[in-house]
Parts: sequence; C-alpha cells; structure tokens
Amino acid sequence: MSETLMRFITILGISSLVGIIFILDNYFSFIITIFIISTYAFYEWISITSKSKLYLLLFLIIISLIYSQSFIDTRIISFVTLAIWIVFIMIMYFNTNLFKYLIRKQSLAIGLFIFSSFFYLLINFFLDNNSVSNDITLVDSKYYLLFFIILISSVDIFSYLFGKIFGSFRVVPKISPNKTVEGYLGGYISTIIIYIAFCKTFGISWLSFDIIYLTLLVLLAFSGDLYISLVKRTFEIKNTGNLLPGHGGLLDRLDSYLPSISLFTLWMMI
Repeated sequence: MSETLMRFITILGISSLVGIIFILDNYFSFIITIFIISTYAFYEWISITSKSKLYLLLFLIIISLIYSQSFIDTRIISFVTLAIWIVFIMIMYFNTNLFKYLIRKQSLAIGLFIFSSFFYLLINFFLDNNSVSNDITLVDSKYYLLFFIILISSVDIFSYLFGKIFGSFRVVPKISPNKTVEGYLGGYISTIIIYIAFCKTFGISWLSFDIIYLTLLVLLAFSGDLYISLVKRTFEIKNTGNLLPGHGGLLDRLDSYLPSISLFTLWMMI
C-alpha cells in the first residue's frame, strides 16, 4: 500500500471519529477524547526526548487542575500561548543550535507548556451547559473547533499533495529537507479557496482582515510542522511514533495544530 493511500485512509478514519463525536453531541465523550489525545501526544513527546514515563502522572495532574479551573481567562491564555510560540518559532528559524540545546535541556518544561496549553484551548471549544458559558472570554462552540480542523487539515493535505507532485525548491533544508515552496504555496492557496467557499456556502460574512488572520494561521501551521520536524532531527528519529499509518505518530499529525490553535481562538473571539 502506497504512503499516499495510507495517509488517505488514516485521515478518513480520523474524520469519521471526529464526525461521530460531533453527531453524538456529548460533552463527556468530547472531554475524554481531548484527555486521551493530549496525554498520548505528551507520551510521544517524553518518549522521543527520553524522559521518564512517570512524568505522565505529572501531566495528568496538571491538565486535571486546568480542567477544574473554569475561571481562567481564555483570552489571556491565548495571548500568552501565542507569544511563547512566536519566541519558539523565531529561535527555530534564526538559531537552530540554540533550539537544539533548549530542546535537549528543557524538553520537559517545553512539553508541559505545549500540551497543557493545547489541552486548555481545546476543551474551551465545547463547554458543559452547566459551566460558565455566559463568560464572554470563552469560545463555547464545538463548530469553531470543527472549522479549525477543516482549515488545518486543508493546509496539511494540500501542502503534502502539491509538494509531492510539484515540489522542487526546498524551504528550509536544514530543518526539514522534504518541505518545498510549491507544497506550502499549494497548501496556502487551497486553504484560502476552501475558506472563502465555506463562507459563501453557509452565508458567513468575511472581511479582508479575516484573510490576514487566515494567512497568519497558515504560517503558524507551517511553522508547527517544521518545529516538530526539527525536534525529530534533534533526536535523530524519523517519526514521533507509529500510531497512524502513513503519518507516523500522533505528534506527526498534530504538529500544525499546536501553535495555530491560540491564534484561531483569538480570531474567533473577535
């Protein structure tokens, strides 16, 4: 079976799982799914960075505390998370030696930040009816999350396809030799088209300012992909795991989502 076919089957399976969760419209099943995804992603992180599996317990305690603290301001968390991610990305692009040093020395702290903030922002897309859903700082809509998944999946799929078919000019070969200009341009343009088509289909108004947000979102998605690629190169591994055929580990699939979710949250809260 070809890698492209395996990727397609895996994406179809993931989409079916997401569809079932949304059709069931059950808060408990959604939260359990987010707990599992976040915990397994952190598990892959400590596995590739050679940290003790006992840190999983620490992570579970942290996200359990986060889940119980509904008073935390989502807007502030989103701003702080985005700012820290921008610092991570700037270091990655402009000082790869410093990046590798920090990843080796501070991988636990970095991992706890990445996946606990990711968990927090995810759970606020689908709040319990008994929670503080009248708080204007909360996103409170699972459909925003579905839209987010559609956009980032579009970036990933079309970047891969255009890169596979037309790719020749490498973007940052020192970070990831397989990423091409053609792939990224194809992913960006396709996502813009899908966004506009989606808005027209469902009668959603959009402004040129929204395209700027979407452009920044795509850049963060690209950077997240490169970020995990450089982590893998730092620890000399090909994939973060083998959970998803054609993709590798869960982190190989989540990489684009990790830095972009904070900007998307802020965008939807405008």
